[in-house]
Amino acid sequence: MRNTVCVPTARLLLTSHVVETFIQRYIFPVHFVLGVVGNAVNLSVLLSASMRNKSNDLLAAMAFADLGVLICMLPNSLAAFS
Repeated sequence: MRNTVCVPTARLLLTSHVVETFIQRYIFPVHFVLGVVGNAVNLSVLLSASMRNKSNDLLAAMAFADLGVLICMLPNSLAAFS
């Protein structure tokens, strides 16, 4: 029995173009660091006792959601380094 591969290795790559690879390796890490730091500062201000109201609670929820998106995108970016 011959050992065959259903999908070629080139199709298994997460990025197929040089621009995508550049974005994943150089642009996203900067975006990730700035996003995490900015959202952390935002949350520290919005969740302080003197800033508690419904509008700021919604903005804090958006900051948490943004952190979640950044964290979910991190493994895809790290895979571009392999």
